[in-house]
Amino acid sequence: MNTMKKSAFFTAASICLCLMIVTLTRSEEAQKITDASELSHRSGKIGAYRALIIGINKYKDKYIPSLTTARKDAEKTAKLLKERYGFQTKLILDDKATQKAVFDALWELAEIAQKNDSVLIYYAGHGNFDRVDGYWVPSDTQFGNNVTYVYNMYVQKVISSMKARHVLLISDSCYSGTLFGQETRAMPPVINERYYLSLYNEKSRWGMTSGNREPVQDDGTGGHSIFAYHLLKTLRENEKPFLSPQEIYTRIAPIIANNLNQTPIYRPIRNVGDMGGQFVFVASSGAVVTTTTTVTTATLPQTVTTLVTAPKPPVTPSRENDKKSFTNSIGMTFVYIPPGEFMMGSPEDEPGRDSDEKQHKVKLTKGFYMQTTEVTQKQWKAVMGNNPSRFEDCGDDCPVENVSWDDVQEFINKLNLDSARFPEGERPPTVGERSRTYRLPTEAEWEYACRAGTTTPFSSGKCLSTVQANYDGNYPLSGCPKEKDRGKPIPVASFSPNAYGLHDMHGNVGEWCQDWYGDYASGSVTDPMGIDSGSLRVVRGGSRSDYAKHCRSARRFRLLPDIESRDLGFRLLLPVGQQR
Repeated sequence: MNTMKKSAFFTAASICLCLMIVTLTRSEEAQKITDASELSHRSGKIGAYRALIIGINKYKDKYIPSLTTARKDAEKTAKLLKERYGFQTKLILDDKATQKAVFDALWELAEIAQKNDSVLIYYAGHGNFDRVDGYWVPSDTQFGNNVTYVYNMYVQKVISSMKARHVLLISDSCYSGTLFGQETRAMPPVINERYYLSLYNEKSRWGMTSGNREPVQDDGTGGHSIFAYHLLKTLRENEKPFLSPQEIYTRIAPIIANNLNQTPIYRPIRNVGDMGGQFVFVASSGAVVTTTTTVTTATLPQTVTTLVTAPKPPVTPSRENDKKSFTNSIGMTFVYIPPGEFMMGSPEDEPGRDSDEKQHKVKLTKGFYMQTTEVTQKQWKAVMGNNPSRFEDCGDDCPVENVSWDDVQEFINKLNLDSARFPEGERPPTVGERSRTYRLPTEAEWEYACRAGTTTPFSSGKCLSTVQANYDGNYPLSGCPKEKDRGKPIPVASFSPNAYGLHDMHGNVGEWCQDWYGDYASGSVTDPMGIDSGSLRVVRGGSRSDYAKHCRSARRFRLLPDIESRDLGFRLLLPVGQQR
C-alpha cells in the first residue's frame, strides 16, 4: 500500500492497540527436562526467560492519534513478568520505540537468546493492515509511508532465526491475526506435571491475540485495554507453579468475546518452525512450597520441592488460618473468610426491599473457606461426568446451571467421598452424615461473605453496574442508571471480586444455600443454621435474567429443592481445617 488516506488508516472506530508477546522454543540440542523439580528458575536447567516489551502511546506524526493504555499495559506487564515469573526484561516506551530501535531490539534478542531460553516479545501500540500483511506502527512512523512500518513478515523472519526454546506472541492489536496459521488444540482433560513437561520439552512458536482481522479497543478497565487487564489479572492471580498460554487464553477469550466485538485467537505462528510444544510460565519461588526432609542414607537434610498442584492434597493445617487461599484438585479456588458480626437483612428504607428481610445482628464465631466463583461446568463434569447446563455452549468456565438443590447434594457427596480429594488422615463422611468437608453455605454465611463488610444494597455500593455484574441492566435499582442486558450467563470471574475476593456474588446465576427457608429469628443470633425443616430451600444472589433489586445482598429467594432452572447454580464452602 503506497498511499493511504487518513480516513482509511485511522478512523475513530479503528484506533487500535497492539500488544504483542512472543515466546521462543528450544532447538533440537536443548536440554530435556525429565522431572518437574527441574522446571524451576533455581534448578539451572531451564535457561533464561527474556522479555522485550514495547509500549507506545504517543506518535510523532500528528495524523496518528495517541493511545491511552499502551504504555501502562507495557510497564505493568514488564513489572509483573520480572517479579512473579523471573524474566529479564527490556522496556522500550513512546519516543524511544522508533522503527530502528524496534528492529535493533528484535535482532539483539535473536542473537543473545540461547537454545534453552524462553523469549517473550510484547508490543503495545497501533497496528493496521494493508492488502498483503499486518504491521506494527513504531513511534516515528510517517503517516501513509509503508516503509516506516514494522511488518508482521519481518517479525516472523526474526522469530525464525532465533535459537531459543519457546516463542509466544500475544497481540492486543488490530489485524494481528494475519501472523498465524489455522491449527488449534484442545485443553487436555487433566492438567498435571506431565502436561507441563510435555509442553516445555518441544519447540514452540505460538501467538495469542485479542482480535483476528478486526479493530480492537484501546480503552477498557483500570487504565488497561480489556485484553491487557484480563491477561495481567490471570498472570497476577495464578497460584500454580506453572501456567501455559492456552490456560490463559481459555480463561480470557470468552470474557473478551462476550463484552466486545473482538474475536481472540491462540494459534501457532506461521512458517517459523513450531514443533508442538508451548511456552510455560514458571513462577518464582513464591509459587512452590519448599520443605526439608531428612534422608536416612545421609547426615544432611535434603531439600525437596513439592508442587502446589501435586495429586495428593496437603495435610490439614493445625492452625485455623494457615492459608489465605487454596485450590483443590479439580481447580476450585477458595479464600478464607474470617469470623465476625454483621447486620443481616436490609434497612426498611432500602430500595427494592422485601418484607422477609428483617434486619438483625448475626455473629459468626468460626472462619470458613468460600469458593471464589460459582461452580463451573468443567468442575461439575470432573465430578459427575455429565453437564446438565442449558448454556453448555458457553464453555467450561461458565457456571454450571439447571441444577436442583438435590442435584447439588449428590455432587457434594461424590466430591466428599472421593478419597483422591479428601485430606490425608481423615475418613470421608458416610452418606447422610452432615458433611465435615464441602457443603453449601448457610444463608447467613452467604450474606456475610457477599457483603464483605458493606452495608449498602450491593457490595459495590448503592447501585449495580453491568460492568460489575451480569444481570438485566434494563431494570436498575431506583435512582441508578439504566444499562443493557447480556441475556446469558458468562464465564465466572469476568468481573472484579468483592473485598473478600469473591466473584459474581451478584447476578450470573442464583446460588443455592444449605438452609430451609423460614422467617428470621427475632433479635441477635449466633451461627444460625436456619429452621429445622421446611418445604423450600433458600437461593441467593440473583441471576443474569434478574432485575437489580433481585441481586441485592439481602434478597432472599425460595424454591422447591427438586426445581431445576437455567438461572440456578451454586458455590461451595469448606469449614476451616478441611483444606485439601
